[in-house]
Amino acid sequence: MENKKEHINFLKLTKGFDPETGKIIAAHIVENNNKIYMIKENSNKKIILEKDPGLFKMLMSVRNSNKQFPYRCYVLRTTYSCNSKCEYCFTRSPLPDKDISVQDISNIIKKYKRKLFLLSGGEPTLRKDLPLIIQNIITNKNTPVLITNGIKLADYDYLIELKNAGLKNLCLSFNGFSDEIYEKINSRPYLQIKLKALENIKKAGLKIILGYLVVKGINDKSRDFRKVFDYFLKNRDFIREIAFRGAAPLGRYKNHKNIMMSEIVDVLSLSFKINKSDIKNEINFVKYLDIYFHTNLLMPCRIDLFFKIRKNKLKPIIRKRDLDKIKKFKFKRVILLFYALKFFGILTFLRLLIREISLFNYQKVFYFSSNILKISLRLWPTKDTFDMGDLKNCQEAALENGIPMPRCYTLITDEFSHK
Repeated sequence: MENKKEHINFLKLTKGFDPETGKIIAAHIVENNNKIYMIKENSNKKIILEKDPGLFKMLMSVRNSNKQFPYRCYVLRTTYSCNSKCEYCFTRSPLPDKDISVQDISNIIKKYKRKLFLLSGGEPTLRKDLPLIIQNIITNKNTPVLITNGIKLADYDYLIELKNAGLKNLCLSFNGFSDEIYEKINSRPYLQIKLKALENIKKAGLKIILGYLVVKGINDKSRDFRKVFDYFLKNRDFIREIAFRGAAPLGRYKNHKNIMMSEIVDVLSLSFKINKSDIKNEINFVKYLDIYFHTNLLMPCRIDLFFKIRKNKLKPIIRKRDLDKIKKFKFKRVILLFYALKFFGILTFLRLLIREISLFNYQKVFYFSSNILKISLRLWPTKDTFDMGDLKNCQEAALENGIPMPRCYTLITDEFSHK
């Protein structure tokens, strides 16, 4: 009996990396056997990207322009040093032994005004001159956000030193409520240190994004997500956003399986008791905002979701009936503006639209709403899965040499250059 010819639905012609040489080669994004794959030039190997083709196609960018989407933030790698030896780290090994100087940082940030600068590492708090770096960024009318593991923030006096330098916002890595989790992901039992850091941040009156690295088989269960959400409910006064980022074989750690966006969505649905169809309604609403207001909130590697908080539960801001009204309404921008202002409020919606408008300062409109929670879902692309066609839609630029380039792209090319 002859096998039926395999049906392949070609979705997109793009470019990717040759995983051996690092050269940029042609690639196709295809749908086959109810999964999404990347097939690269001169290769019959299919690299799986997603098990939920409907979700993937929903997240495909609506932008056709070749012009780079304005970056929303710029990442400054202030140091390669770190006070942790995490198994899951996107930074390559071995590392350079020389960090960027304060003078070089000053020269870079002078080129920008009213931009968001993410202070990354390694671990930025290991720099003794971090308060000076923060002051320089603010002096040039930009906004610093510290990305940190929080270990040094368990020292309240040190945290106050950063606050006095002008720091107001942080992204704190927090991967769960079990030392067993931290030992597997970060190689040490950090739970009590993390909780002390959070206590100090709250006491100091700073605002944070809670960053959660999702690692398959370690902290990707609904009970783990739920504990983080319950902690947020008790601390809504200083936690502004929860960011779930899927781990991937990039940097130091190479030997674990990719987690897919649909898997994070599934766990989110289970843990927060939200119907998956409601989550997809939210995604469709955000996609309408992308199309008609150019918010660019969706990509196969990125979803920004917004939920109302009612009686300590998450509720979708858009129901099916709302989406049906939007679909039928002739003047889409009018009805979308109505719903956006109704649910987000004017300041939050303006934040979604801000690009190069120097009139606004991110520090003043850093996302916050007392009754809406932003949940961001992120995937790290790898040398196998990287879609070069999405570079123009990336919103996070690395500035390691003063030239803005998509951060994920620089991480991969850095690996190739140091093989």
